[in-house]
Amino acid sequence: MNSSSQTRLLCDHIIDSRRLITGLRHALDLNYARVLDAARTRWESCFEGNDPSDACVSVRITSGKPMAGVMKRPATSLLYGTRRLIG
Repeated sequence: MNSSSQTRLLCDHIIDSRRLITGLRHALDLNYARVLDAARTRWESCFEGNDPSDACVSVRITSGKPMAGVMKRPATSLLYGTRRLIG
């Protein structure tokens, strides 16, 4: 294989990897939203009522972010941020 075809294969692999990661993040975000919704529904069904102490307590179930935040971004990129070890 010549250099240009190897470069093309590497670029295709990187693009496919990024698409896979984006898809996985999207799936995690959707599942996290479902968990939040289920928690909110369950909380409301368990603690809904006319208890006088309800006026003293306020509960908010939210992630605070539009994304789940399960996967944190690495400090450096695996492709460009790694250092070569001189041996």
